[in-house]
Amino acid sequence: MPLVPPNLDNRTFNQLVTEIRRRIPTATPEWTDLNPSDPGITLAELFAFLSEQLLFQVNQVPTKGLITFLQMVGAELHPATPAVADVTFTALGVSGGPDLTFDLRKGTRIETSGPPPGKKQALVFETSRDLTVLNGSLVALASLDCNLDYTFHTTTNENARDGFLPFGSGATTADQFFLVFDLGPQSPLPAWPEGTFSLRVNVFGSSDVGDPPPLGSLAPPARLAWDYASGVATQPDGSQSLTFSPFADVVDSTNDFLRSGYLQFVFDPTVAAAFLRAPSASTLEPEAFRGRFVLRARVIREEAYAGDDVPSLATLRLNSAPASAVQTKLNEALGGSSGLPFQRFRLANAPVVVGSSEVIVDESSEGGGPVSWHEVQDLFAAGPTERVYQLLPATGELLFGNGEFGKIPPPDDGSVPGGNMRAAFYQFGGGLHTNVGAGTLTNVTVIDSGLPGFDSTNVLAAAGGADEEPVAQGVARAPAVVRSRYRAVSATDFEALAKETPDVRVARAHTLPNSRPGCNPGASPGSVTLVLVPYVTYAAAVQSPVLVPSHVAESVLRYLDTRRLVTTEVFTASAEFRKVTVEARVTVEPRAGVSATASAVVAALNRYFHALEGGDEGEGWPFGGAVYFSRVFERILAAEGVLRADQVRVALDDGPFVECQDLEIGAGRLLYSGQHQVIASAVRTNG
Repeated sequence: MPLVPPNLDNRTFNQLVTEIRRRIPTATPEWTDLNPSDPGITLAELFAFLSEQLLFQVNQVPTKGLITFLQMVGAELHPATPAVADVTFTALGVSGGPDLTFDLRKGTRIETSGPPPGKKQALVFETSRDLTVLNGSLVALASLDCNLDYTFHTTTNENARDGFLPFGSGATTADQFFLVFDLGPQSPLPAWPEGTFSLRVNVFGSSDVGDPPPLGSLAPPARLAWDYASGVATQPDGSQSLTFSPFADVVDSTNDFLRSGYLQFVFDPTVAAAFLRAPSASTLEPEAFRGRFVLRARVIREEAYAGDDVPSLATLRLNSAPASAVQTKLNEALGGSSGLPFQRFRLANAPVVVGSSEVIVDESSEGGGPVSWHEVQDLFAAGPTERVYQLLPATGELLFGNGEFGKIPPPDDGSVPGGNMRAAFYQFGGGLHTNVGAGTLTNVTVIDSGLPGFDSTNVLAAAGGADEEPVAQGVARAPAVVRSRYRAVSATDFEALAKETPDVRVARAHTLPNSRPGCNPGASPGSVTLVLVPYVTYAAAVQSPVLVPSHVAESVLRYLDTRRLVTTEVFTASAEFRKVTVEARVTVEPRAGVSATASAVVAALNRYFHALEGGDEGEGWPFGGAVYFSRVFERILAAEGVLRADQVRVALDDGPFVECQDLEIGAGRLLYSGQHQVIASAVRTNG
């Protein structure tokens, strides 16, 4: 059975008063007036009141002891985590100019158009990688079917709401998809530039942002081949048509348009020189192609998408890159080293992003010079000469070694103003407020002065931002991490370490052993699939499924990769959700309001089925837990104002409503609430 910290003394105020009154006849028999009006009884009640407060403090000792122990073994609360967004850039005032590309370095700042709710300043995001911005635009998107009919998706792509099928409803080898680019009105017409150009692909119906995790061994054989227009063929009737050459260097994280991600086209000098404009004269291609650069995607296998839905896209955006709600700090003085073991230095800003820092230590006192020291996750795994430190991200503290576990920073000799310790760089930021809405990342601050101004936007809302972990959740999570010894072997180890991933917040995890996505559960020995539920607000999980953002899944896989057995393959997946809807008729108590009671019943049902706070224990609906009719009935009866429940019916998804039946939801699945219908009526009285 689980270890439950005991209450060292659970006596209440009334019990203490009763005990005092019981002892009065024995200790002071002359005291015979025990009425509440007696001054002595008043003093007894005062002492009981003060004693109850002291006992409450005493009962915190077991929890404090547990927290102190967890601190000793290195357990920490998850810091606030930053949100991620996909940002699209447009160069301003350079159309028709001589420059065809502009290089935006990693760390380019983008601010929101205004402060988030409850904040006084605009929020800052920084790009997560370098981006080459093309001084041009994606002017047309078109599909070609087996009947040689073109369908244009340009308008649908711009509104990003309705979605389109790039390869039609069949996705056969006869279907093709074209991207048409224009470099503007330069004269003479320029050739295509060298560089790597990035397009963000958003799958229709998905709100996913950021880089998706690598497919690894799940990657199927290629379904698509990309070509670029490289020549013109003249037909017998004199008309001209484009000819295409295969594009070998394409980095595709979208799994051939089946998930949101990035397409990166690498134009080396040879390919850039061979990439030609479609002729402006009469051709067999549409007018939108003429005088422009055309890329083509082809389905290369029959039934390439068998078993999967055919690709359905919401939008493609040129010149896009992921960005995080962080700020980078450079060259921050930390002070001077004392030369003592286990020194601590605190950064000026927190929370700090794990893995984002580096410290420079001037070792002049030992005959050296400035040397880089690196961040590690566990200082006690370091050797005596390793120049490392451990970051406590929530507070921004840096813990250095003692000469046995990590080298001691040499003492400051006073030769460097501000001390011999400085942070070369680190990133900080995070919180629930960083989940800004779509279209809010609009103000770009360019790092390099030689670049033009830029406009920017984010098509989808930022996701993944979370506040610091509450103490109660951290205390509940930490013992499982300690038991795992930070090695993923058992199912509970995988779950505990997934929730321990330092740079993201995973609220719940469920292990499917011997399983991999797309295969029958239990049929893949040596594989483990982790079903993840990220941290979201309560309201976000009431009436909609909770999906795992790409960057959360990637962080979990990266964290587990160094902790798994060598022979174990680890995969992640979003939980499968089923909608549960309740219809109920209730009678309210005589003094209760009909409308308020109906609302209370709906609120109780929403909380009971909640993925993060539902279930009988209030810790989230259990994975695969059946919907027991009697438990639902109990929840309705327990709602404030309910006298009795006259009728209760439950339905899963869009199925029929049933009464007095338990409903199985399937292994590993969770629930979210539909539109519960509660009819409340006042109690009838005779006469």
